[in-house]
Amino acid sequence: MPRALVHMASLKSLTTSPTSLPSTCLILLARKPTVSHVSQLLVEKRALPIPPVIPAASPSNSTQTKATGTGSTTTLPSSSSVILPTSPSSSTPRSATPQTNLKDATMFWDYLSTHQESIHQVMTLFSDRGTPYSYRHMNGYSGHTHKWTKPDGSFVYTQVHLKTDQGIKTFTGEEAHKMSADNPDWNTQDLFEAIQKGEYPSWTVYVQVLTPEEAEKFRWNIFDLTKVWPQKDVPLRQFGKFTLNKNPENYFAEIEQVAFSPSHLVPGVEPSIDPVLQSRLFSYPDTHRHRLGTNYQQIPVNAPLKAFNPFQRDGAMAINGNYGANPNYPSSYRQLTYKSVKPTVTHEKWSGAAVHELFQEVNDDDFVQAKGLWDVLGRTPGQQENFVTNVSGHLAAAHQDTRTRTYEMFSRVDKALGASIQEKTEKQVK
Repeated sequence: MPRALVHMASLKSLTTSPTSLPSTCLILLARKPTVSHVSQLLVEKRALPIPPVIPAASPSNSTQTKATGTGSTTTLPSSSSVILPTSPSSSTPRSATPQTNLKDATMFWDYLSTHQESIHQVMTLFSDRGTPYSYRHMNGYSGHTHKWTKPDGSFVYTQVHLKTDQGIKTFTGEEAHKMSADNPDWNTQDLFEAIQKGEYPSWTVYVQVLTPEEAEKFRWNIFDLTKVWPQKDVPLRQFGKFTLNKNPENYFAEIEQVAFSPSHLVPGVEPSIDPVLQSRLFSYPDTHRHRLGTNYQQIPVNAPLKAFNPFQRDGAMAINGNYGANPNYPSSYRQLTYKSVKPTVTHEKWSGAAVHELFQEVNDDDFVQAKGLWDVLGRTPGQQENFVTNVSGHLAAAHQDTRTRTYEMFSRVDKALGASIQEKTEKQVK
């Protein structure tokens, strides 16, 4: 069975709703460089629509997790990335059956139980960390491994973490379910009103760094998105702060038309050989061309501040003068000057072998970090119980063979966990 990847993605390119806020979100992808539709759907259910802000009562009885972070959904994360508040028990993906277009718990759990290396993310999703209180009270993570380079061609591998300065707060499944019914736009309202009042949310930004030599000796495959870099092995290094201090003036112009892509990189940052990241460098711009048009980069919210590239021109809705009389090829009559760039030092022999390892069979290592998260949940009263409740309420609707395979998957994390989920699920089977 091909391995799957836990990945961070932009909701803008994933959701079918035209009113989904572009934001970072955790998602399961097939480890092959093509997006699995079934796995996308894990997140789509939790992407809340965002019409204009309408004042509503603030939620009450919110809960706050006490776990401290060690990375993007690793053994000690503070929170998942962006999973929006709906009840975990109602987080059925839009993995609709082709005949009825109805959501199907069997399809959901069939996918996960046959891609068991995704278990760490499943643990995060169905814990209270999967229903954060608001955008302001959650962390963000790069997910993919990138390379940070120097002018001399040397580089290091990196993982970026954004830790909320507002503190981690979450909903329980019951609270999230109620909020999704009472005020499904709560996330947008909370963020908009906080910025409007001058209570600007911020995130302290950290980086984990491994040299190529350290990466070769590291226990975990640095290109494996189902794994994280434990902070005890690769400590966080603070380097900045990220603050949201201005609301959009027009939702459609500045939010609906925005086009994020992992291929939008500044000098000094390069993609790693991570196969899913490599595929996304192409798939995101393709999505934007389909959604916004071939010249989406000329839309003001997406336009670079300074750029001269007469080789990229023409097409529908070209509005920037189309580079006038400049030739569309490297011409001796209009010579261009290129900034000298030294290629990064090659690391391809080891990297190629490391990527090959990603396609191996699921093994016990795929459950180690999930077990660590389960133990961390046990440090806060009620968190393990909430997890079992969230899983069982959804899994009970799946077919028997899929339920059995799922119990076995959770038992590989912790035997008592598998037994607890089985007992509570079977009591709810109709």
